[in-house]
Amino acid sequence: MQRLAHILPWLLLALFLALLLLLSVLFVQHQWQQEIQVKQRSSERELQLLASLIHNGLQTSNYQHIDSLIDDWGSNSSDIRQMGVTTASGYQFNTFERPASTDNPVTFTTTINYGYRGAAQLKLVKDFVGVQVRHRELSWNIGIIYTVVSSLLIALTLSLTKYQKKSAALSREVERRRLAETALQSQNDQLEKTVTNRTAQLTSINSELEAFSYSVSHDLRAPLRAIDGFSLALLEDCSGSLNQGCRDYLNRVRNNAQKMGHLIDDLLKLSRVTRSELQLKKTNLSLLAEKLIEELRQNEPERTVNIAIAPNLWGYGDPTLLQVLLDNLLGNAWKFTRHRTDATIEFNTLISDNNICFFIRDNGVGFDMTYSSKLFNAFQRLHSVEQFEGTGIGLATVQRVITKHGGKIWVDAKVNHGATFYFTLPDSDTEQTM
Repeated sequence: MQRLAHILPWLLLALFLALLLLLSVLFVQHQWQQEIQVKQRSSERELQLLASLIHNGLQTSNYQHIDSLIDDWGSNSSDIRQMGVTTASGYQFNTFERPASTDNPVTFTTTINYGYRGAAQLKLVKDFVGVQVRHRELSWNIGIIYTVVSSLLIALTLSLTKYQKKSAALSREVERRRLAETALQSQNDQLEKTVTNRTAQLTSINSELEAFSYSVSHDLRAPLRAIDGFSLALLEDCSGSLNQGCRDYLNRVRNNAQKMGHLIDDLLKLSRVTRSELQLKKTNLSLLAEKLIEELRQNEPERTVNIAIAPNLWGYGDPTLLQVLLDNLLGNAWKFTRHRTDATIEFNTLISDNNICFFIRDNGVGFDMTYSSKLFNAFQRLHSVEQFEGTGIGLATVQRVITKHGGKIWVDAKVNHGATFYFTLPDSDTEQTM
């Protein structure tokens, strides 16, 4: 139906042109018929006039005059093809005749009565060549006009066909895009609905985690403090009545209670890292690292460690979480170089894949890279508690901090040759929406 609506104006135009051609032909035919009729009436008047002149010559028997009249009249009339007079007795006067210019001459005849002498027959043959020439010229002009108009119509029809094809292709493309946009909008709506539901679930989970953290922070600490306190009271008040084995048991109880307290503290730190909202800003990591190293020196003043911290190492991130990150990495480097007299810890940057990459390197005990996949999991340890203290939460916390900032962290290590931890942070123009 739509295609018919496009073609209908052109069909009407073609019909109009055909009707116009028919009217033109009828008009030309009518004009030609009118000119013929005018020419015929003129010729009939001419015939009557000529007949009256010839009648006078016949009445006076001036036949020579009639011959001259015929010659002069025929010579002076360009459209006369033949003219002659024949008497009743069969006498034929001088006949005027010129070559024919058309194949369809028009013949006029009349009878001339001249008294008792009888009657003569006047024959006049005329060429309407001028009328026919004008008719052909007009027909030719109309044919040219019709040919030009028809050519234009054909060209317009071809252009319309191409336009319709392009229009149909464009319509299909528009429809395809409309359907694609509709599908995309539907997917976006579904995605927004899913995000809203997930956000509500995460909000509920965060609320439960906060309640759990509060419970761990208050409800679990009280029994641990009681166990540690009463164990200390027994050691102090009943030390004389307890043998060495009992005192060792109480010390183990106290050590494990304190260990449990440290584990709870680390778990709470990990939980806070996960739930905290980022406050991003440019942070001088060199100053943070220097402060943390100073605290480590104060805790173990007897140690001699060669510290190399590059100045003005700037990172873009949450200052509080970046301090937690450096605290764990520098703390591990300090801890695992404990048994070396030439302990060295380095904090600097390098370029990796066109990005600034921070690294903390030590020459401590290192570890076997075969087990590196477990390194950033909670409660995973590559060294025993007897060798090095810890809860196995620190590197898991480090990975959470890096992931929350949209960065990456990896490690390279070798047994008894130390370890190097590499990490990246986002650029200052990177938006964090976590």
